Amino acid sequence: MLPQAVLFDLDDTLIASAPLHEAAYLDALARYAPGTPFRYEEFLGMPTRAVLARLVAPEHLERALSHKQSHYRQAVAEGRVLPLPGCEQILAYLAEQGVPSYIVTGASRQGATAVLQALHLNRWIAGAVFAEDTPRGKPHPDPYLQCLANHNLEASRCIAVEDSPQGAQSARAAGLPTVVIHPRNPEATYQTLHQLLDHLKRD
Repeated sequence: MLPQAVLFDLDDTLIASAPLHEAAYLDALARYAPGTPFRYEEFLGMPTRAVLARLVAPEHLERALSHKQSHYRQAVAEGRVLPLPGCEQILAYLAEQGVPSYIVTGASRQGATAVLQALHLNRWIAGAVFAEDTPRGKPHPDPYLQCLANHNLEASRCIAVEDSPQGAQSARAAGLPTVVIHPRNPEATYQTLHQLLDHLKRD
């Protein structure tokens, strides 16, 4: 039996955005917290505000947040954010099978909506949970629990797709079977997911 729904992370799960987010963070930190050590990999999956709150003095947080988000949105507007190989095919396949796809992301509503529209991925998305929608982001289970509650979904009957340890921890803590994207070969992961779905359809 096919899953009730598939819940996708966004950044580096459906879209190739890590270098652009990293550059945006570094630009904001250079201005508002110069000299602060930063390793993007340590913060994968976390909401931007939560990341910057750890790195920037409170009096500079809002300006640093606005700066980082503006930098990234400029990259989106310039067409520098692309879909990951295989993501459009799996989203189209799920739509053909009548399985809704949802987004569960630590990105802001404005930023995530802009990139989904720019890449025309929104045509396959039935709903989304953004950074502003829960008080705690990943790795806490709250974003996934919120999506399940919003759409009357059962965790055990759905699948989550994630790229980061923090995101996978969030999904699994919410009770979701979780597929983790291979960082160097996302297309192979989506091919495997496609095969899994075909197998489930025959059961």
